[in-house]
Amino acid sequence: MKKYYYSFFSLLFLLLAFACKKEPLPILPEGNKPIYTLNGMINEDSLRFDVGEETVVINHGVAEEFGVLSYYSEMESVRNNEKFKIEVIRQELPRSGGAFEVFKSNEVPFLVHEKGTVLFDFGGVGNQINTFQIQNGKGYFVNVREHEIPHFGIHTIKAKIDDSGNEVFQFQVKHGYEDRQLFSDYNVQGNSTEIYLDATHPAFAHEWYIDNQLVGTEANYVGNVQDGVHEIMHRVFDVNGNVSSKSGLVRFKGGKDFWDMKVNYSLEETFETYNYGRIIISYLKEDRWYSSAFAISNKGNTVAVDGISIIEDETTNEQLLAFDVAFNAQLYTEDLSDSLSLTGVSGKFLIGLP
Repeated sequence: MKKYYYSFFSLLFLLLAFACKKEPLPILPEGNKPIYTLNGMINEDSLRFDVGEETVVINHGVAEEFGVLSYYSEMESVRNNEKFKIEVIRQELPRSGGAFEVFKSNEVPFLVHEKGTVLFDFGGVGNQINTFQIQNGKGYFVNVREHEIPHFGIHTIKAKIDDSGNEVFQFQVKHGYEDRQLFSDYNVQGNSTEIYLDATHPAFAHEWYIDNQLVGTEANYVGNVQDGVHEIMHRVFDVNGNVSSKSGLVRFKGGKDFWDMKVNYSLEETFETYNYGRIIISYLKEDRWYSSAFAISNKGNTVAVDGISIIEDETTNEQLLAFDVAFNAQLYTEDLSDSLSLTGVSGKFLIGLP
């Protein structure tokens, strides 16, 4: 078994597969024995996981946290079906050459969900809001003037326009994940039967989609467009293959740009606008998940991450990331009806790098 040690600001590691794996800890030679153990207090009881024991296994993989990629690993006690899970949200620019950057600091802030209320602006066509519908949580399309988004994420919203037939349109709202390094914003104009799309930051590589069809790969696009509501998607790429995107709806009517729908936040609300690279702690107890992401008391607090090493299993060539953690956190169920308190939690954790 080989070990490689890295500093936080240079730690990049390859992510070669996306399937979740479940397996016992690889056996290490004597004298190089890692202790993948987590201990502390859960409410008034002691908390302990020792990976490698017959009753404790580790699961790891890649998942999506409300539309945003995350790397996770969880320790599972087969004896009582309790699980401890660490989830790290991807960085805005995770790729650097052929590698992935996961941590930028040894103090990783918690992600704590905050709601946001968005308003739909059709410019001078003020009466269009009266015919605008979006799909609610029960699957029904309802007329709205504003929409509440309860969780941070990149959310796809389905919409209908009453006076534009029964077609369903889609657009995205990036709640808590604003662009700060890779910018996908754009401007729309129209003239006669043509549409003009302009990237606000032309330095990147570009893809333009109209109604899910790729139409251009330059910083600007000019093309024919018919009357009606159209979906616009702008994707940008940097030299390392990192991707950002923005989508929206436009309407052409009578041979001109009738409106370009803007999604604006209510001015009264404040929330964290940048959640890339943050961490979530979850615990499964008695078939209920508790998460640090639902506890406002965790806002501003961090998880200490240190002692990072990449361990290579010489038999399988699998790369595993080991690191020390230490934190205190409050965990709530999503409906906020019950909570757990984790205090003095520390130990060495393991994330698989397939």
